[in-house]
Amino acid sequence: MLFPAALSALPLGGWLVLHNYIGYGTFFGGRAYDEMWPLENISLSLTKILHWFLPYAPGVKAVLLRPWSLLLPALLVLAILNRKNRDSWAALGKALRAPYAWPALLSSLVYYFLLAFTVNTIDHRDLTSDRYYIILLPIILIFVLFIWEHLVAPHLEGRRILQALLPAGLLLWFVYPLFDLQEYLRLSLVNGEPSNYNIYNSSQFSELQVLKEGRQLAEAHPEATIYSNYVNLLWFQYKRPIHVLLPVNNNLPAAERAAILREKYSGWPGDEPGYIVWFTPNEYKYLAAPQDLGTIARLELIYQDDHGEIYKVGPK
Repeated sequence: MLFPAALSALPLGGWLVLHNYIGYGTFFGGRAYDEMWPLENISLSLTKILHWFLPYAPGVKAVLLRPWSLLLPALLVLAILNRKNRDSWAALGKALRAPYAWPALLSSLVYYFLLAFTVNTIDHRDLTSDRYYIILLPIILIFVLFIWEHLVAPHLEGRRILQALLPAGLLLWFVYPLFDLQEYLRLSLVNGEPSNYNIYNSSQFSELQVLKEGRQLAEAHPEATIYSNYVNLLWFQYKRPIHVLLPVNNNLPAAERAAILREKYSGWPGDEPGYIVWFTPNEYKYLAAPQDLGTIARLELIYQDDHGEIYKVGPK
């Protein structure tokens, strides 16, 4: 068991040591560890996972936002039901150690706790964003089915009333995805794309005035180079190449950031002057802000509102 686990960890482990640690001095890249909230990450992730099975309905959401208030009583009930049945626990343990289960379970546990101790992005705190955790869905389903098979189902044998209620309960549970679907369609008609996975096609961005002002400039000056901190957004909206801004370690003091930019990117943007469409708040923390870029380039502010700024940019 240990040998295949160690063997499967070699590619990722080699990358963490040879690429990340030797190259940059950390296993997981530059991170502000004082901004990490592992306990909050765990609580939020459990809420999201429970939401796969239960809706954010009135009353239910308040419980899901406190996942331990649901999980701990459930564990207590399972422990009480099976307190005298060691065979059930042994069967559950054997099922989890099966060759088709334990590698995925171990990998999922490592992945889960790595996320808990390294994630600090704002989108993680959005309860409707599951992109970090959906990869865990198969192993969670396996785990739930194992618990049902070994710790719950044996107690239903011979109980005809409970067995009759199960199909009714399952049918009622299937109302949940249908309810979610109608809610999604209703919001789509009002707001455009309402999910977090196609946001560049939503009114949240398409109606921003800074985006419209940038489009007018892009159409009026097709030869100009467009830079942005939200490259994918502008590429989707403007249907033309968009250049990413310069990287810098924003944890450093402003004077050090300016010195690094002067050393590495002196003369930027060279023969590619154009416009910077800068969106706020900026989620790409590794990109140099206009204030820093102004130390190595000539920036002229031509538009500003609460959602962003547009600069004309050229070499100094």
